[in-house]
Amino acid sequence: ALNLSDVGLAVSNLGLLAVLVYQFAQSSREEQRLKSALQAAHDIQYSLVPVDLPSLGGLHTEIVYLAAEEVGGDFCQVLPRPDESILIVIGDVSGKGLQAAMVGTLAVGALRSMADEEIGPAETLKRLNNVLLRTPNRGFITCLCMIITASGKVTLANAGHLSPYLDGAEMKIEPGLPLGFVPDMDYEQMSFLLPVTARLTLISDGVVEARSETGELYGFERTSKI
Repeated sequence: ALNLSDVGLAVSNLGLLAVLVYQFAQSSREEQRLKSALQAAHDIQYSLVPVDLPSLGGLHTEIVYLAAEEVGGDFCQVLPRPDESILIVIGDVSGKGLQAAMVGTLAVGALRSMADEEIGPAETLKRLNNVLLRTPNRGFITCLCMIITASGKVTLANAGHLSPYLDGAEMKIEPGLPLGFVPDMDYEQMSFLLPVTARLTLISDGVVEARSETGELYGFERTSKI
């Protein structure tokens, strides 16, 4: 025997159960969607850092990439050129996440096409800047562009990126304006000859801005020491 209150309670419980089942189904679909998006972001991330590094005389190259979040916008490319020199570019896209990674992928694609042309670092940055300005929702990019020849001559230009380190000492170079602000921006370039034995280190600001569990910045001094 059931009274009206029992029927009402049963209907209420069934309604609540239906809502919970619906929410669980929605949550499962959203979780699957996020997993798919994250996997796509990781796939994009791999394209931002080269796997096969070209060789040039006694030049030995190593790359370390550790994203602060699941996916970031930092990128690095080491590309052979027709004249047997090597183009090295490191950049940092403003923002994080999938959108930053997509802008980084756009920059990498443009750089790979420009590596086939015998243009200098300053012209490379100028063209990349114009490519970025034609892109919707672009943000901006700090970028350091460098060409190394077999004789050890280094020519570089900088668009607002951190200066490279030569044997642990920060080099003094013109910073320039980041890419994505002013069309047809002209960048200055400089050249120098590498010593027979030397180490060039290019970094993104994620290194110096890394924080400990207590919030302490890693900083430039410790970056220089390593």
